[in-house]
Amino acid sequence: MHFFCHSELRSREEIGRNIFDFCEEDDIGEGNLDVDGWTQQSLLMVDDNTIFVRQREREIHKIIQSISELNSIFKDLANMVADQVVWFNQKFSFLC
Repeated sequence: MHFFCHSELRSREEIGRNIFDFCEEDDIGEGNLDVDGWTQQSLLMVDDNTIFVRQREREIHKIIQSISELNSIFKDLANMVADQVVWFNQKFSFLC
């Protein structure tokens, strides 16, 4: 079990504030806030993150497909080896 020390929690809180700081004083003064309180910069960051997540999801699906294909190749290889063992045993059973 992992217990968080006070400085680690404080650090996480600071990171959270930096990421989710939707309402900075400069934005309020300049009128850059959207209706829901999101700044244009925050909306762009969310869009970028969404694009990144979709790309990662496609990459993960490609990896899953590759692993599945590799699994199929190894199964075929195992069958080939088993067939060769049977063939070898039939041809050279007289040696035993």
